[in-house]
Amino acid sequence: MRYLILTLLLSFSFSECDDLSVLQCSSNASCEWIEDISLESCGSFGNSGSCNSVSGCNWDSYCAQWHHLYTNMCVDWDYWCDGEYQIDGSYCQENPNPPDCSEMGQSQCNNSDCEWIEDVTTGSCSSFSNSQQCDSTPGCNWGCIQMGWWYNWCYTYGCEGGTYEIDNGYCQENSNPPTCSEMSQTQCNNNNDCQWTEDIEWGNCGNYNSGWSCDNAHEDCFWDLCYGGSYGSWSHCCRGGSFQTDSSYCEDSDYIQGDLNGDLTLNILDVLLIIDIILNQESSDLADINGDGIVNVLDVIELVDLILE
Repeated sequence: MRYLILTLLLSFSFSECDDLSVLQCSSNASCEWIEDISLESCGSFGNSGSCNSVSGCNWDSYCAQWHHLYTNMCVDWDYWCDGEYQIDGSYCQENPNPPDCSEMGQSQCNNSDCEWIEDVTTGSCSSFSNSQQCDSTPGCNWGCIQMGWWYNWCYTYGCEGGTYEIDNGYCQENSNPPTCSEMSQTQCNNNNDCQWTEDIEWGNCGNYNSGWSCDNAHEDCFWDLCYGGSYGSWSHCCRGGSFQTDSSYCEDSDYIQGDLNGDLTLNILDVLLIIDIILNQESSDLADINGDGIVNVLDVIELVDLILE
């Protein structure tokens, strides 16, 4: 039965990666960015307006016919669009060989199954024996380290700058995956068992009327002299204006991911509803089974697996 359903579903050619930008694609381990940049001649543009509106093209002219008596006078000019322009057909596609945690960069290592291990050490600039290695390392520069006894002559060059940082950070499988309450917003949004709850409040420093309450209300608030009152006198008040307090958090989900009809059961009715969402090009958090931000055939496949299990 599973293969019958999958055969029907795969007739819809939707990809979770198709609509991602280069940054989104690069940070998604399930996708890969394909560079497809070509150069085209500007000669196809036949007027100055269309020519000059394209980066890399410019409307140019040359003398096609000189006057027979005055060699410095042109009587017939020819115009054309000169140069080349880029056509960027780059795109994001599904990665046929998605990386393991150990193969991921820091931007990809952002789910609850993997964790990024910080490992920063220091190296000495003096260890570089040539200017290319030295100057290409932040914090190091190639220069004169020993001068001759006469003016402005150097007989020994080397790499100066003290120490520099070496980032040996790596991604590994998370041996102790975090609970929902321990997850960041990115991890929470990528986990079907958790949900991110927005809890943002606005306040105003002017509402606090004592130095202690003002200084402890928010980092932007401070107790200071203010000019005011009915008789125009000086007094103390809480300055700083309005501020935002973000207490958003991740918690266990109170719904079943994929249960679109709300009957607390995953079944074929939910599969049909997801197909309708895909065909109508709609969006739904409940229908995004794999948590990639896009509702497509991959979510249907995963839901079918959950039902059959």
